[in-house]
Amino acid sequence: MPREWNTPVRECWNAPIHNILKAIDNHTQLYFKTGDKWHIEQADFLRTYVSDLKTWIHAQEKHNNRVVDNPPITNQRGDVLGEQTPDPPPPTPRGD
Repeated sequence: MPREWNTPVRECWNAPIHNILKAIDNHTQLYFKTGDKWHIEQADFLRTYVSDLKTWIHAQEKHNNRVVDNPPITNQRGDVLGEQTPDPPPPTPRGD
């Protein structure tokens, strides 16, 4: 089924994200089947990766659309993602 909407930034990431989501499902099913905690740990790792990737994609889309969001865009660990635009300098006080 084709996606209802897409952007140039998302285009190359749709298939990898889809495959990673299938891998998360596989790890989760194997965890429930075997009780092997390694599988749930890998599923959690992949969930974090996909979340961080989507955050980065959104940041790239904002950057490409020239929308400046001055608070840094971070992943779940607090790492800054993508290019950041510096805050403008504060206004110079006038002597009244």
